[in-house]
Amino acid sequence: MADIHKIAKAYYARATEEEREKAKNYFRSLDANCDGKISFAEYKTMVSRRCANDTMFNAIDKNGDGSLDIEEVLALYFILMKCPLRSCNACGSSISGAYFSYLPCEKNDPNTYELCCSCYGGGKFEHHHLAAKKFEKVDAGIQRQKKI
Repeated sequence: MADIHKIAKAYYARATEEEREKAKNYFRSLDANCDGKISFAEYKTMVSRRCANDTMFNAIDKNGDGSLDIEEVLALYFILMKCPLRSCNACGSSISGAYFSYLPCEKNDPNTYELCCSCYGGGKFEHHHLAAKKFEKVDAGIQRQKKI
């Protein structure tokens, strides 16, 4: 997640005026009390359940002040719109690096089944597909590395 702000800045720099306006409107929609910053309470009531956790909020809160300014929310907006975020189906944590994905579920996207390395390695998951051999290690959701 360290590069999330760089990625968002690059998307914003290349965005059309319409995309930029949509991003600003997204910020306004989160800012319930119109104070120019998004508290964790505002954030968690307005984002999807998958993103409504303190891990994601803290990753986006670049300056660590406990609230999100427009630049930080732009990072969230462009990542949600341009790069799907993944979370571990077992523990719910955000996955930003290598993870494991069950291939038969991947064919039925968006109902995929991903596991962080800790949950996969520790066997801390239950899934209706029992053939754990079919999990494949994936690097940041972009490139398959090798079948495990």
